[in-house]
This record gives sequence, structure tokens and C-alpha cells, in this order.
Amino acid sequence: MRVVIAEDEVVLALALRTQLEARGVTVVGVARNGEAALELCRERRPEAVLMDLRMPVMDGLEATRRVMIECPTRVIVLTAMDTPWARAKAEEAGATDFLTKPADPEAILEALRSIPEPQPAGG
Repeated sequence: MRVVIAEDEVVLALALRTQLEARGVTVVGVARNGEAALELCRERRPEAVLMDLRMPVMDGLEATRRVMIECPTRVIVLTAMDTPWARAKAEEAGATDFLTKPADPEAILEALRSIPEPQPAGG
């Protein structure tokens, strides 16, 4: 599976990358803000994005909305902001799953594995 990580905390982003790659996930890019995440999605067409909500330049909610419009893929929100409001807004933006930090690497892997295969249009 090809994944983009959108996380502004460098240490956490590197830890996520290391943990996912050790489990066979291909991390095709790491973005430190929502705008960079959107650009990576446009360029690399990942099968999923791990998206933090609180990031500079463009937050994760806006980045998720834009990803879903411009280059639709599965977005798994990974955030410390565990509130009903954040969950509802993430779902409205198009997120397919919502995990809270610190998330166990196996929980993240399970969320990635549970993503259904994309279906062709009309079928």
C-alpha cells in the first residue's frame, strides 16, 4: 500500500514512517502541512493518507476536503483532537477513519488494511 503521511511534528512523522515501512507499507511522502500533503497527493496518487488535523499553512480538514475533490483517496485522520466536533468535521470532509494519537502502529496498519479496494466507476 502506498501512503502519504501528513504530520507537522517531525519526530512523530519519522517514527510513523519507520513503523509503517517496517510493516511493509510504502510511504511515498511526508508532508509537514496540509498544502504540502495536497501537493504530494496530486503528484504521487497514494492509496491512503494519514492526516493530522492541526497543521500550519492549511489544516487537515481543509486538506482532506481538497484531496477528496482533486485526487480522491482514502484519508485516515490521525490526531490528538479527539472530540465529537473533530470526528464530525473529519467525516464531513471525507475522512474514512479517525484514530487518536498516540495510535498504536498495529491500529494504524489495521485501519490501512480495512480500506476497501477502489471500485471502477459505474460498477
